[in-house]
Amino acid sequence: MKENTTVCKIEKWIFYILQKLVKGKFVITEEMKLYNSVVLCRVFILMDKIHALLVQGSYANQRALFYEMRHLKMEYSVTNKSYSLTKHSSYLFPSQIQVDTTIRKISGLLGSSRNELHIFPNSKGFLSGAIALVHHNSSSNAIDCLREFPDGWCIPGSTEYLNQFKFENLGAQYIVVIEKHGIFKRLLEDRFVHHLPSILICGLGYPSIATKFLFQRIARELRLPCLGLVDYNPHGLALLQTYRSSLAKEASDLDNQLSCSSWRESTPLHIYWLGLHFSQLSQLNLWDKFRKPLTRRDRVLLTKLRNQLQTKAGRNLAVLEQELNAMQNGKVELQAIYSLGHSYLSRTYLPSAIFHYEDLVPRL
Repeated sequence: MKENTTVCKIEKWIFYILQKLVKGKFVITEEMKLYNSVVLCRVFILMDKIHALLVQGSYANQRALFYEMRHLKMEYSVTNKSYSLTKHSSYLFPSQIQVDTTIRKISGLLGSSRNELHIFPNSKGFLSGAIALVHHNSSSNAIDCLREFPDGWCIPGSTEYLNQFKFENLGAQYIVVIEKHGIFKRLLEDRFVHHLPSILICGLGYPSIATKFLFQRIARELRLPCLGLVDYNPHGLALLQTYRSSLAKEASDLDNQLSCSSWRESTPLHIYWLGLHFSQLSQLNLWDKFRKPLTRRDRVLLTKLRNQLQTKAGRNLAVLEQELNAMQNGKVELQAIYSLGHSYLSRTYLPSAIFHYEDLVPRL
């Protein structure tokens, strides 16, 4: 029904403007004539694209729309001081900025959200591993993340779009949240998920709402242990806290897109903090080599996290306290593990940490 409503809005708006143009009542000031003509042209072209998406029941992200339209040109004439006409041409969408600005303008003109226009933001996360995404209305069009997307499936920015899929476990035993895209790519290059069947999720740092939404849906539906691989610093721990926290607030901010009650659960998910840990860094002789001092911002965040985690950690609280105490003395990035060998991360460090996660690592 939303699609039909938005289609009607587009058609009525275009009809209204065309009526004004035919009657000569669409007035543009001389000073802003070229600017407004270009803007109007952009609006018409993008509305046509959006109309097609809605009619077909398809979605597109903003980056894809830019690449579709970057070749389009507009020709116009300018009168110079000698009253002669000079012809010019320019690209309608010379950069991503023009597409993004026009989408916001259309959203305002129609009073429709970006999701109602079937447009979602550019990807801010990746999914890979032993999992398939199956569309509710077409089981034959399943997305096999590992086979079809060797570099990872780009997580779209629309929770409404993601809510159209259900998940099929293709043998995964764990869900691993990864802070950094470089680490995510290295694990895929080393075929980690082939040696240890799992699902990898990377939010490129702090996760977007869509990435967090997807993670929580997969975790709740497949009921697999959730593990987190982050830098050894306060921001790494804060990132894991973001993944596990309730989606209730985001649900209220997204115009009830998260309609299913299970995504509104107030009970947060649990994530095992897989690494990096001070104990691991000491054992691997990486602490003294790669330790950096905490910034003032790091220390403020660490104090805040200490108060939060000590009341919620539950199991392995003593281990967590040791790690937080050691973190006061410095931080180390995940890339430090690369110094131990090209495939040490995927073949030695991570399998060992995963196999002993219940006994050795704190649960957040």
